[in-house]
Amino acid sequence: RWTVLQETGDGWLRSPVGVACLPDGRTVVADSVLEELWMFDGEGRSLGRIETGPLARPTGLAFDGFRSRLWVVETLAHRVRAFDLHGHELARIGSRGAGPGEFNFPTRVALDESGGFWVTDSLNFRLQHFDANGQYLSELGSAGDRPGGFARPRGISVDGSGRIFVVDALFDAIQIFDPTGQLLLIFGGRGEEPGEFWLPSDVIVDGHGHAFVSDAYNSRLQVFAYHPPERVTQ
Repeated sequence: RWTVLQETGDGWLRSPVGVACLPDGRTVVADSVLEELWMFDGEGRSLGRIETGPLARPTGLAFDGFRSRLWVVETLAHRVRAFDLHGHELARIGSRGAGPGEFNFPTRVALDESGGFWVTDSLNFRLQHFDANGQYLSELGSAGDRPGGFARPRGISVDGSGRIFVVDALFDAIQIFDPTGQLLLIFGGRGEEPGEFWLPSDVIVDGHGHAFVSDAYNSRLQVFAYHPPERVTQ
């Protein structure tokens, strides 16, 4: 069963690039051209705009259900903000720069199991890690074409054991790191065959050992099974 989210009740979505699913079945969509957030119910019907005020190219979304806050990446403002579901601002982090807690065209955000979150700081060629209150903790990666380096990090997802899955659009690959930043695995490469990518844009890991990768220029979604080390039996 599937549903199309398109009609907002005040027009049509134009560039829906970020999605966050709420525990009650509602969905929040970030439209980077409209510069707005829209809420939909479980049947795909529009529940209206979340009145945050104008957003500067909203892209990545992540919902912290425990604290009932929605983290929003504003790519053109080089920052991340948190809102409640009525649009009231709860937190704001970042400005343009290369220091800790600063960003250069961030794109995606993913929660970890502690309520903290990782942000892909794309043109600083790194990931940044923050606690649940938005305080800077650490960073991972640097510019480079060797394993562990980044060219255009975009999509990111964190599994239940803290492993970090990162899409690099220019390398057409997925890199997986452990919670300390140790590289565990790289897979992918440019191409059209199964397991190959052409400008992939995002990755989502579910709780059942599956990784879903949006393979943008191949116009497809690829699904991979992975086996976390603690589940491997000899």
